[in-house]
Amino acid sequence: MKTLLVVLDGVGDYPCKELNGKTPLEAAQTPNIDKLAANSILLPSRIAGKIAPESDVGILSILGINPFKKKIGRGIFEWFSTGKQFRNGWLAIRTNFCTLRGGKIIDRRADRNVTPAMAKKLAAKINQINLSVPFEFVPTSGHRGVVVFKGDFSKHIQNTDPAYQKTNGISDAQSKFKNKIVQCYDLKRDEKSKRSAEIVNEFSNKVIDSLRGEWPANALLLRNAETRIPSENYSKWCIVAEMPLEVGIGKAFKMKVISSQEGDYKNAANIANREITQRDVYVHLKGPDLFGHDGKAVEKKISIEKIDAGFFARLKINWKTTRLVITADHCTPCKLKAHSNDAVPTLISGAGVEGKRNVYCEKSVAKEKEIPAWKLLKLASRSTLRV
Repeated sequence: MKTLLVVLDGVGDYPCKELNGKTPLEAAQTPNIDKLAANSILLPSRIAGKIAPESDVGILSILGINPFKKKIGRGIFEWFSTGKQFRNGWLAIRTNFCTLRGGKIIDRRADRNVTPAMAKKLAAKINQINLSVPFEFVPTSGHRGVVVFKGDFSKHIQNTDPAYQKTNGISDAQSKFKNKIVQCYDLKRDEKSKRSAEIVNEFSNKVIDSLRGEWPANALLLRNAETRIPSENYSKWCIVAEMPLEVGIGKAFKMKVISSQEGDYKNAANIANREITQRDVYVHLKGPDLFGHDGKAVEKKISIEKIDAGFFARLKINWKTTRLVITADHCTPCKLKAHSNDAVPTLISGAGVEGKRNVYCEKSVAKEKEIPAWKLLKLASRSTLRV
């Protein structure tokens, strides 16, 4: 039996006024998902307890890694996505271009307006900075990027991004925060951590000086440091990835990585149809999360409908030999414009499932018993699943 794992990034939400009190997932017309839900099991999956997780924690949790027992900083995955060399001890940190005005952050993503040409120009300026340690900054996609400091460092430092602050070593999305860059500080209270925080602050301040006069991207926010290469082996999996994070996780975990253009659901479905005959397949679709962050409920609903029509309608898979799991890496409610700690709606159907007719949405799972997301794949691997 093969597993097709489909992660709808940030799909979970709250009832929205614009949708007459329905969530985007409830309001969306999804006839193809409905067919798959005709014999299914629905349940809520809790990603990281009370923490509102980032996508990296969400993905690792779904893949079976308990985030409270093993904490892997997102920076290493962003760096792996670039294909560049990494040595244990180096410090890899995810970055966002942002917009500062008078020392205040007015847009954490630089208005989502960083073109490849702009990113290349800004990266050239940043990489000319005279820092006290060797480093390399690489832009990845849009406002996203990654920096590596080369030496012997500690990952036990706080994020400079006010929207994501670490709680017990896990990046926790903040629903309310001050729009100012946070001064990095050590979390472990040792010399290596203290020195690492000092380097991050030195870099952050010099980037602001270097990009003075640039618009809209004139500063960097840094988060989720890591200093070690992960040891996980998911070589029996293929990942269909739209974004650098998922590409990096696939490479780090030894998956077969196939990149797909964001929003090209037809291509993602074709890849899944081809690869599922040989291996387990993980497909990550970014769409809903973007509109959740922008607070656009109607557009989020439409993005779900496009996934249903573009991806699920084109699946040509033998469900007698394939187990389907549809879930999310976190919820991104339009009301919050940020990730929340709510359990994500999860659907399991296909081979060996003895379920019932369901509707895939938040309301359908509200009264069901939660399971930790890191137990999800183990549950889905059982030969028979009954309601």
